[in-house]
Amino acid sequence: MRRVVTEMRLRRETLGWTRAKLAIQLQLACAEAQSVNGHIVKRWELRRHTPSPVFRRALCRMFAVEDIAQLGLGNHWSARLHWTMATDQERAVEVRRRKLLAAGLAAAGTALLPRAPELFAPGKVDAGWLRDAKQVTTSLASLYRTVSPGQLQASVHGHLGMLVAHLGSARLPADRTRLHLQIADAAAFAGWIEFRLDQLEAAAHCFHLAETHAREAGDRPLLAQVLGSQSLVHSTTPTAGRRGNARRALELVEHAHATLGSSAPRHVLGRLMGRLAEERAVNGDGAGCARALESAATLLSGPLDVGDDGFFGAKGYHSAWDPAYFGAFAATCQVHLGAAGAVDALARTARHVTAPERTATVTADLAAGYAQAGAPELAAQTLLRAYEQAVRVRYPLGVQRVLGVRSRFEKEWERLPSVRDLDEQLRRGVESS
Repeated sequence: MRRVVTEMRLRRETLGWTRAKLAIQLQLACAEAQSVNGHIVKRWELRRHTPSPVFRRALCRMFAVEDIAQLGLGNHWSARLHWTMATDQERAVEVRRRKLLAAGLAAAGTALLPRAPELFAPGKVDAGWLRDAKQVTTSLASLYRTVSPGQLQASVHGHLGMLVAHLGSARLPADRTRLHLQIADAAAFAGWIEFRLDQLEAAAHCFHLAETHAREAGDRPLLAQVLGSQSLVHSTTPTAGRRGNARRALELVEHAHATLGSSAPRHVLGRLMGRLAEERAVNGDGAGCARALESAATLLSGPLDVGDDGFFGAKGYHSAWDPAYFGAFAATCQVHLGAAGAVDALARTARHVTAPERTATVTADLAAGYAQAGAPELAAQTLLRAYEQAVRVRYPLGVQRVLGVRSRFEKEWERLPSVRDLDEQLRRGVESS
């Protein structure tokens, strides 16, 4: 009897997690789903409420069906009254429908998160609550490289808002410090999402929030990573010189490096060294860039030592790291410096880059290298590939980088067929957006 009761309890808990997973998956699918949680999904499952038209369309897309009736989510009806008046055969059909629907929800939810706790109701912040909240951040961060930023935007901001709303509920100093850390981590995550969407004002706001809470927590490695991220808002490299303040970006990276200290995780220090090399290259400091790249290569040669939790863990920000990433990064620095052989080095490393957004960025940088080398046809053809890749993966910042590289083309190149074709594609893209 005890075993049966335990199995029933585990099944109830599993279905609860599944409903929460589906709620978060809906939030990824449409921004209007911020009000949806596991309890609402349960009412849909019992047909006590019917999903609104917005959620019906999202559910149909997620489950690849034409109508929610195929999911057993029909018109609104009173489940209790219907059950009381139903025949045995109707009850059997209803039980089978609920079982099939539960199995479908489980299949959809399992694909997203290993466990999605119900964190949306206000309550006391304690060690368990903080552990579950961090698991949600980690689970969302694991989608950072595989889900478009537009789909993640609503969920990350919703999670960040939930963390901030609970700040007053953390009574113990240790719990409050941990919550500051989580807010800083989630705010930096939101900042990166906004940055990738080319929403610089929103990104700057999120990074400032992350900096404030990282300072409150007194965590120097986290603060340094936030400052390093914040520098990109001012950097000229993401848009190939179209906007930004190279001097200010370099100052922020240097401040981040000084804040970090030598006792920080090697990988964190190595990534910051790479950013320092990039900004030094943009500012024309070839010797300083070479020193920073050499230090970064040494620091990044070992295994990841950043842990798995949170956005700045191995499953989030650092997940795209591999030797090809650093090789392309170093070659791009050479392009910024106009060094001889930079194009050949970037062309060799570009073949090994696999991250879709990084591919668009590296291809645009390769086009910039061809332009510097006086090869306009190759530059235009390569830049068109970069543009198509950025559009395909819905990467607005990549499009800005393409436009920045195009602005560096010589005036007389505009007569070339490949450049005219590139300009026509860019014009169509601007008009459609």
